[in-house]
Amino acid sequence: ESTKTDTGGYAGTTQDLKDDLDNSIFTGAITYQTIADLPTAPVPDDGTPAIVANDPNPNNNGNWAVDGIWVQNASIYAKDNEVIHLTGNETSTGEKTFEKVIITGAIADEFMKADGSKSKLPCEVQLAASDETTDLTTGITKVTFRMPYAMTLQSVRASVGTAPTGADIIVDINENGASLLSTKLSIDATEKTSTTAATPPVISDSNLADDAEITIDIDQIGSTIAGAGLKITLKGLRA
Repeated sequence: ESTKTDTGGYAGTTQDLKDDLDNSIFTGAITYQTIADLPTAPVPDDGTPAIVANDPNPNNNGNWAVDGIWVQNASIYAKDNEVIHLTGNETSTGEKTFEKVIITGAIADEFMKADGSKSKLPCEVQLAASDETTDLTTGITKVTFRMPYAMTLQSVRASVGTAPTGADIIVDINENGASLLSTKLSIDATEKTSTTAATPPVISDSNLADDAEITIDIDQIGSTIAGAGLKITLKGLRA
């Protein structure tokens, strides 16, 4: 039998959990006798809950919600800007325990931490700034792309398939023609990644706008072996 603790923990089967969530979400839902009774002109707002109680086809009875159109609810666990967060572990008896947390005001670029607090979604953009085999050469605007979303930039890194020798590789990253870095990104001679660089990069512009033009410059290459197969990674949070 399913039980709830005073702190909101939940012990029971997966179906028990779904039923409990449905009951929580559909509290206050309007009950209709048949699916033909569901309002269709106009269709209610997304997330609007309803219960069909006595349709001639028993398969149509149960919880329904609007997701552009009326859909029989199987996995909709959000409404009115609320997010339900489930965490769980399996006990020695095979029973799964869950904690249910509801946060209001959540938006699409946020997620919920295990402690119930909200945080921006982590995100990454990775791209190739050269082919895999041709020696790197210096120059500006080696590659150009546009940001797929706004990002608060937290870190940058570079890697190569062929390590430089004789000198470090130095790379600059620009947003709309202006450098993002006060200390540029480097890969030390004989290394393949910037994560081991003696001088780490310093970000001077962390606010990347949606659809901003990003360009990659190669300011220096290895003097003996240039290096090849350059990749750039931007890591941050959705803004």
